[in-house]
Amino acid sequence: MFNERTALKMRMEQLNEREHIIIREFQAERDTIYKRLRELDNGKHALPCLRELAKQEKFINDAYKSGEIIVPHVSAARSENSVVKKIDQRKLAIQFLASQIGKEVKSVDIKRYVERIHGEPIQNMTMFMESLMRKNPRLKKIGRGLYTYAGIGE
Repeated sequence: MFNERTALKMRMEQLNEREHIIIREFQAERDTIYKRLRELDNGKHALPCLRELAKQEKFINDAYKSGEIIVPHVSAARSENSVVKKIDQRKLAIQFLASQIGKEVKSVDIKRYVERIHGEPIQNMTMFMESLMRKNPRLKKIGRGLYTYAGIGE
């Protein structure tokens, strides 16, 4: 049943994701400005070639249109690691749930398993499980803190 509470939760998640994207965009712009300032301080006063600037601008525009976010090297490592971390955590959770096909599994057990294997804490278990359920339709919530993973034929 889709109700106002679910809609508000989904909207909060969308706002949270958009907020992170905007923050990354500001960080990217700030890093490019600092990079240029460092170049000017190091004596590289020559302006870049117009062709090179046009090529860079086209690349950035294409990346934004395709939904990719351009983040400088320093920030990119952080954001890539967090994305990889989340994907790894999801894979571990699905792996654990697949080993428990048809059984009721507590979210606490899933959290403990993922944190023990991965070594990183899950910040918000509710959002984590909701994203898992969106990405994997065989995962169902059967009660408060209880989930079940259906087999292929079930």
